[in-house]
Parts: sequence; structure tokens; C-alpha cells
Amino acid sequence: MNVPSFYIPEAIVAIVLALIVCFFGYKLKKIGLFIIWFIIGYSLGKMIPASAVNNDQLWMTVLPLATGLLASMLSLSIERFCVSLLAGTVTFFATMNLVFHGAYVFMPNVVIAIAIAVVFGCVAAACIKPMTIIITAIGGAYYAATSAVAAFPAIAIANLPMALIITCILATLGMVFQFSNNRGKA
Repeated sequence: MNVPSFYIPEAIVAIVLALIVCFFGYKLKKIGLFIIWFIIGYSLGKMIPASAVNNDQLWMTVLPLATGLLASMLSLSIERFCVSLLAGTVTFFATMNLVFHGAYVFMPNVVIAIAIAVVFGCVAAACIKPMTIIITAIGGAYYAATSAVAAFPAIAIANLPMALIITCILATLGMVFQFSNNRGKA
């Protein structure tokens, strides 16, 4: 399988950013929450149909930026909820893709993944520092691994098992690094 060359620079940037999140996620928590929730809000703003703003190009540009800014500001004020929601979301997608091999149509898999995600999200709300470290390490490792496997298929004998192996190794290294560098910090 040949990967178009224009994907390679994007994949390298994605991998670098994912590794930064994997190894420095807790230290960059506020910046990360701001950026993540800005992207979520911006994406939601882009979903508003053009007919809702009378096909006005200015509103089609301003509205996603405004919803992105609003979402990012809210994320900083309700940090515990946002970390919990991100932990649940990352857990759901990691469970569905790595454990159940992306079988979204098989309902028991979805129910099990949702149950695991809800539990993980509640635990994240209760112990925010360790869960922030764990979820940033796992999330960054997962994104780096899947980006590497997608962009450089030559490294993967079977894409899914290789992504799982890379995710586990990077997540473990990321957690150890973050826990050792954030002792005693609130």
C-alpha cells in the first residue's frame, strides 16, 4: 500500500504533537484543554447549516470561531468535567478500536465500551491529577501509534496489533515519565 507523499509531513507533525501530549500532558494541561475544546467547539460550529445564518459568509466564519472560543473558555472553568469527558471519550474509542477491532455495529461491544468509558470518566473526575497523566499518556500514545501505522504501513506487519503494541509501550513510558516528573505537584 502506497501512502501519498503529502500525508507524510502531516503524519510527522501529528506524531510529534502526540508524543508531546504523551510525555508532557499534565504540565500542558491548561493549554491542552483550551486547544482540545476549541477544536471541539469549532467543529460543532462548522456543523451549523449555512441556511441558519442566511448563507452569510461572515457568520459562517465567525460562528465556528466563537463556538470554539466559548467551548475552550468553558473547559477551563469546568476542568474536572472536561477531563472526565475526555477520559471517557478516549477510553471508548481506544476500547472499540484496539480491543473490539472497530466493530461498532456489534451492540454488546458498544455497550461494554460505553460502560468502561463511564467508569473511567468517573474515576478521572475523582482523581484528576493521576487520571490526567494516565489519559494524556494513553491518548498521546494511541494517536502517535495510529498515525505512524497509517502513514508508514511498512512498519506494521498487521496494522492493528502493531498499533496496540506501540500504544502500550509509549503509554507506559509516558506515564512513568510524567509521574516521575510531577511528584508533589497539585
